[in-house]
Amino acid sequence: MLQTKDYETKREETRFNNRKSRIYEMFRAAEAAGDKELHQKALDKVDEFNDKVRAYGRPNIRPIRERDIEKQLRDMNRMTKQERKRRAPRQDRSGKAESSADNEVLWE
Repeated sequence: MLQTKDYETKREETRFNNRKSRIYEMFRAAEAAGDKELHQKALDKVDEFNDKVRAYGRPNIRPIRERDIEKQLRDMNRMTKQERKRRAPRQDRSGKAESSADNEVLWE
């Protein structure tokens, strides 16, 4: 019985987290498109989500706060680690940065 309860609790937490992720995705899409209507729809979804979280009454499921949304939008514009690595100047074995002119092959 206890195992079933834990399983149901985990499933419900997963559902809430999936909903939260979809709402964050709506905000990112609205920001990228500059769509005020989609932004307002996402705000309505936040209110709906937060009401459900409060009704559920579990402390481990957090409501969506304004600063959470701001962080999502800020992180959306941040380069990934892979992107930063790709754009960084390459270094030779001595630790010196190679210039792109050193790596060019001249064809005749």
